[in-house]
Amino acid sequence: MKKTRDFNFKKFTVSQDRATHKVGTDGVLLGAWTNIINEGFVLDIGTGTGLIALMLAQRTTPNVIVHAVELQKEDAEQARANVNQSPWKDRIMIHNQSIQEFKPEIKFDLIVSNPPYFINSALPPAMERSIVRHTQSLNFEELMHAAKRLIQPSGRLAVILPWQESQVFKNISGQQGFHCIRECAFRSRANKPFERALMEFSQQQSFKVTEELVLHGEGEQWSDEYKQLTKDFYLKI
Repeated sequence: MKKTRDFNFKKFTVSQDRATHKVGTDGVLLGAWTNIINEGFVLDIGTGTGLIALMLAQRTTPNVIVHAVELQKEDAEQARANVNQSPWKDRIMIHNQSIQEFKPEIKFDLIVSNPPYFINSALPPAMERSIVRHTQSLNFEELMHAAKRLIQPSGRLAVILPWQESQVFKNISGQQGFHCIRECAFRSRANKPFERALMEFSQQQSFKVTEELVLHGEGEQWSDEYKQLTKDFYLKI
């Protein structure tokens, strides 16, 4: 079997040969786009390889502690290995359990998640991948219940979802008392429909900031906006 290659970023490396959920644009987008905090606690729900937790650790000061929850054992082990070889191994804690069973003694100032999102589609053949990408193990209502239980009253929740599912998620978040205060509509090319929505929620209502982001400019070149967003991470920028 061919070994899945490591993904090298400027300040850390993500090994992913054992991980169900590989490094992808969604995770990089969320890790780079999320508004950071520089004190307190961060929670990454469904960390996979640990990518987003590592990106947020890189972007924050040593005062910030990142907790990362991962249900799948092999993914959690891979994330732990990636964290241990990073500069932030003392600031990131990996928890191999479901978010429903995660009951820390602290509340979080920032919660991030690249959650399961295939609500009504047919399951893929690999059960592990179906768990990662379908809402069987963590549906949107359960994610919002967990966020409400674990977040500080002034805290924020940031997620990325396909465009269609993001509209469903916004309705569910509103039912749980969360307001969408920032949203970025993302598409791969200017002539394509929106493909992803990056959203930030708070229990405190405020003026909503709306943004748009295109991945490619001309040809296969990344747009200037995408390069600016991710320049601290990708080696080729």
